[in-house]
Amino acid sequence: MSIKIGHAVMDENGKIAGGAAGDQTGKELATRAWYASTWHTVLRANDPAAAKKIAAAMQQACSNNAIGYDQHQRTTLFSAAQKFNFDLSKITVKCETDCSALVAVCINAAGISVSKDIYTGNMVSAIVATGKFSKLTDSKYLKSDVYLQVGDIVVKNGHTLIVLENGSKVSTAVTTATVPAYPGRILNATGKPFKRDEAVVTLQKRLRELDYYNDDLDGKFGPLTLEAVKAFQKRCIDKGINMGNTGPHKNGVDGSVGTLTWARLWE
Repeated sequence: MSIKIGHAVMDENGKIAGGAAGDQTGKELATRAWYASTWHTVLRANDPAAAKKIAAAMQQACSNNAIGYDQHQRTTLFSAAQKFNFDLSKITVKCETDCSALVAVCINAAGISVSKDIYTGNMVSAIVATGKFSKLTDSKYLKSDVYLQVGDIVVKNGHTLIVLENGSKVSTAVTTATVPAYPGRILNATGKPFKRDEAVVTLQKRLRELDYYNDDLDGKFGPLTLEAVKAFQKRCIDKGINMGNTGPHKNGVDGSVGTLTWARLWE
């Protein structure tokens, strides 16, 4: 069974504009099962808490019949939402949005500022530019829903949606186990061929528990493991957590797992 998504679809007349304000049919903004299409990008919030807020805002929008669809009045929802600090459940004055303008509202509801005027042609670059999202283009995120996570933003030419449930291959369990012993050496990507390393398996398990890594526990510090470590490090820095001042970029986001990153993973 496919996971649930939310999106803005069409006005009450099956058109992109010209209908009455608000959702006249209860289907102008709607939830439904994920469906295959020509998706080209998934945007994933680096902070899982922000991702949950994005999904919650989409659910609020789809449940509020004061919010309808109209491309010619697409930013009126944004203006209405600002008055309630982007709590979309509180909107009672009828207003309009479209698929990409709705995504902008949901992102702002998570405390991440992005322009109300984004559209499917520029939204990927605009959202990535916030520094709060990772861009995923591997086919496993685009051809199936099994690796999609709550709050993911899925984009194709002309349409976008937000994921409301985790896919079947996403682990949500977070362990409270004590910190495993550090392996005594820095873990990082050493180039191909990658060799299996049990310490890397432990690392991948923890990254999976924290929703940064969704691939196989193969013990190989390849590109996806590197990407996951960097996303974790960046989230820590964004939250003001000290990650040291080493690494090639001198900012703690180098993808290498030293003693400090290892410890932070289990805090």
